[in-house]
Amino acid sequence: MAETLKRIPLLGVSLILVGATMLLQRFHVLSLGWQTLVWGLITLFGIYRTVDGFSERMRGRIFWGSMIFFVGLYNVLTHLDILYFESDLIFPMLVGTVGVSLLFMYLSSPREWHLLIPALFFLGLGFVMVMTELGYFYRWDVIPVVTAYWPVALIIFGASLLIRHRSAER
Repeated sequence: MAETLKRIPLLGVSLILVGATMLLQRFHVLSLGWQTLVWGLITLFGIYRTVDGFSERMRGRIFWGSMIFFVGLYNVLTHLDILYFESDLIFPMLVGTVGVSLLFMYLSSPREWHLLIPALFFLGLGFVMVMTELGYFYRWDVIPVVTAYWPVALIIFGASLLIRHRSAER
């Protein structure tokens, strides 16, 4: 799979997609703006980097590829008027996206179980922030809890790194 991905020239695929989209727009089959087209290419690039990261077992490519993919997908869906979030939800959704990207890193190598801790932390924090913005939780009830207990995630993550280091030595 990795060999196949490396043989495909990304620029050539991008030019074909841009040209096909321009032709479809010229014949009034599609009605896309340039922003949608650019974000679509960014989304495809994110998918490419994520799949390449999984095939090469490169966590950095998986993380950044999935981040690029989700941000690009959000923008494509927004420009197509399929999806719309209030501006207050963008940061909480980005925090959740970091959690999903970390979860993808864990899924690429389940032996790296210590990645589950920050993944679940960011997913949980993003979920709580979204629910707060949507009015399901009261902000003034959530903020003191998060500010008081977020160091617990650091302690658990640090302990998992120590445990992982000890098990690697054996």
